[in-house]
Amino acid sequence: MQNEHTPISGEALQSLNQELEERVHQLTKDLREAEERLRFIGIDMDITEHKRDETALSKSHEQLRLMIEQAPVGIAMLDRNMCYLAASFRWKEDFSREDQDLSGRSHYEVFPDIPERWKEVHQKALAGEIIKNNEDEWIQADNSKVWLRWAVHPWRDAYDEIGGIIMSAENITPRKLAEVQVRESEQRLQAIVENLTEGLIIADFDGHLGQWNRAALEMHGFRNLSEATLRVSEMEKIFELTTLEGRIVSSAERPLARLMRGERLRGYEVRIRRNGADWERIFKYSGNIIVEPSGKTIAILTITDITKRKEAEERLRQSENHFRALFEAGGVGSVECEAQTGRFLRVNQKMCEITGYSAEELQERTFAEITHPEDQHHLAGKYQQFIAGETPEYKIEKRYVRKDHSIVWVGITSSLLLDQEGHPWHTVAVIQDITDRKQVEERLRESEARFRIMADGTPVIIWVTDTEGRVEFINRACREFFGITLEAVQTGSWLPLVHPDDVTNYVAAFLAAHHAHTSLHAVARVRRHDGEWRWIESDGEPRFSTSGAFLGMAGSSPDITARKRTELALRASEERLKLALNASRMGVWEWNVRTNAVFWSPECYEMLGDENFDETWEAFAKLIHPEDQERVRQAAQHSIVDQGIFSAEFRVTRPNGETLWLLNRGRAQYNEQEEPLRMVGIIQDITQRKLAEAELEQSLEQVRYLATHLQDVREEERKRIARELHDELGQALAGLKFDLAWLESHLLPDDAPSVQLFQEKTQTMSKIIDATIQIGRKIATELRPRVLDDLGLVAALEWQARDFQKRTGIRCELLLLGADITLDAGRATAAFRICQETLTNILRHAQATTVTIHLQVENNCLRLEIKDNGRGITEQEINRNVSLGLLGMKERLLPYGGKIDIQGRVGKGTTITVLLPLVT
Repeated sequence: MQNEHTPISGEALQSLNQELEERVHQLTKDLREAEERLRFIGIDMDITEHKRDETALSKSHEQLRLMIEQAPVGIAMLDRNMCYLAASFRWKEDFSREDQDLSGRSHYEVFPDIPERWKEVHQKALAGEIIKNNEDEWIQADNSKVWLRWAVHPWRDAYDEIGGIIMSAENITPRKLAEVQVRESEQRLQAIVENLTEGLIIADFDGHLGQWNRAALEMHGFRNLSEATLRVSEMEKIFELTTLEGRIVSSAERPLARLMRGERLRGYEVRIRRNGADWERIFKYSGNIIVEPSGKTIAILTITDITKRKEAEERLRQSENHFRALFEAGGVGSVECEAQTGRFLRVNQKMCEITGYSAEELQERTFAEITHPEDQHHLAGKYQQFIAGETPEYKIEKRYVRKDHSIVWVGITSSLLLDQEGHPWHTVAVIQDITDRKQVEERLRESEARFRIMADGTPVIIWVTDTEGRVEFINRACREFFGITLEAVQTGSWLPLVHPDDVTNYVAAFLAAHHAHTSLHAVARVRRHDGEWRWIESDGEPRFSTSGAFLGMAGSSPDITARKRTELALRASEERLKLALNASRMGVWEWNVRTNAVFWSPECYEMLGDENFDETWEAFAKLIHPEDQERVRQAAQHSIVDQGIFSAEFRVTRPNGETLWLLNRGRAQYNEQEEPLRMVGIIQDITQRKLAEAELEQSLEQVRYLATHLQDVREEERKRIARELHDELGQALAGLKFDLAWLESHLLPDDAPSVQLFQEKTQTMSKIIDATIQIGRKIATELRPRVLDDLGLVAALEWQARDFQKRTGIRCELLLLGADITLDAGRATAAFRICQETLTNILRHAQATTVTIHLQVENNCLRLEIKDNGRGITEQEINRNVSLGLLGMKERLLPYGGKIDIQGRVGKGTTITVLLPLVT
């Protein structure tokens, strides 16, 4: 599991996302292939084994749903009615639906403002097409523009029928910068050609200068690339390089020579002259060595003309003078702050008037210190995103506490100033006093809130229209009744909700009331959100302003179709039953207990294939497999005696010798004396479901193997990175420290002040190197403690306990019971990572002061027990689906047959017990 404090590179994050996508894709493919093979593979087994595998199948589908939800891309799975079956958290996040449960909801209800052309795409996908669009524009209800990359394709059920569609969508609007960077990487020469200030040269390790951009050619006075396609030695004859102090740069000190020795150049400044020409420049070189995908190693050298930059710096100073004048003369508050600390560096007089502080008093404070406490916490995250460059502008409204402790509302718009290295430097902000506006808005919100509470509290539909008859407000009852949002009504038309036969009269009544500014009374049928037509009676009254101007109408529309609704519901229920039976290939039967007569629906005859059935229980029993007859008979008798539900799964033999598995469910009906009269039920062919067992087990085993393999790959990568940080970076820093020590010892005492200054500098640099070494060791240890590989699990857990206690202040004790413990690498890693995850959870959630770790071997099994004295984990926290840490612990134990038990007592703490077999 990735430590939350360990930074992760963009390449590693991309690789991790791709790995998760492939895992979800492979699991979906395996499950789908398993369902396809269910039709053709026959397996006979007892009902107990069937039940177990049926549970496994349900678990597999749940895993698929969880994987879709956890997918790092936007994925949604919908049925044929465009209702959600599953959606990833990324899908909800990209479309601002994080707080909504989408399961079972219509896609058009969740996104009422999608274009009609997308609905046509959905219908084409439901007809079997696969449709994609790499860049599509979507204008949302608030007129904001979003760019999407999407794909829609159908998914098929076990009968090879299209069961719905799977949509994947990516909001590519915030990724434009990343795409530009990728394109720049792929087409670096073309991008650099357009750069007028920097040049670029690419050389191979044979000394050939093969690639120049136009800026580099112009900087060096070459007319075209053919003139510049030279060797490094030839360049030395054309150009002379000296340091800024005038010393000639030797061949070994030249930028390309240093690069090819493996050095990394950063800001190497030299003066360059062209031999035999009146031409001189000062260039700053930076460069690095990279390995291309083909395996070829190249040196990339970038050149910046410092002379031009100096001119730009002069213009910048002039611009700063203009800014300073505008800063002081503005009619709004202006401030300049340190980006990281928020300390005021400069404020104008208007800012002093807004806050009540003098300029000197403000410069002793940070903006957080004068911010209202209730606004500090929820705005801190936005500010961190702003100075991290994730948002281009910091625009907020918040409260300041003035010097006299009064409150003032301010609107703030900030911009970020970067230093030469591109790091956040200062922020410049404009502050406006918006207290009066906020007070008016608060009174308006209170008035609207009282009206909405009263309107939403009534079960009757309430609506308000403007002077043109457009809808301004609908209450909760109206939204729930029609399944529509206020925004959808405002941007669309409400006429499609009215029955076509009633539109003319209904619209005429509304128009007459609006034009004459009189009362409204109209009756019509309308379509509810589920498609049902209902009768409503609309009554409304005109609204007028205090000056007498007509503002629109307000009214109510109660439902007057109670009796018709019951009749329609009954007919709809009967129709749904027929459709359900036909769709699921179920049969209906009725058994007269007294006469022993049995009625079969046509579906039963078709399913059992016996046209000569004499319609008696005995004839039906003859079709049941001999091994199942007694069990079915007893289940029927028990359900009659206990007045419960009759449910049995059994085999039948068709006249052609084919064996089927059937599910039979029914319930007995009784007279007033509670004597059984008849039993009515359904029968369903479940043969295909029974055939899933072997394929399902194989699929699950493959998933477990994949999960174990991915964990091993991650651990190996952690081990490799930790080893490189510890060995290579540590050795390099140690060598640098030895060089500094040598330099300090060889300083000549001729100039005592200079020597002392140099010694102080070298000592400071040595301390920085020591700190860097410690940081490298800390990062390497957090990635993968070397002690785990070198000394084993016991030593690693001892280090982990000490480190946890040192970092957190929580007392942590490791108790080793019994003899030495030796494990293979896989089991040692699993036990160590489970202990690491547990300690992390204790720190985050347990509120504990003491942790005890017991480790021992008993019955050829490693027992790891971790106890804390915290608040105690609850049963709901253990069982909730979002507990991915607990799920990860269980996944680590699966390959070794291990088990984990979690027990929590409220106020007493939590105990986690891990049993890991030493041999599987």
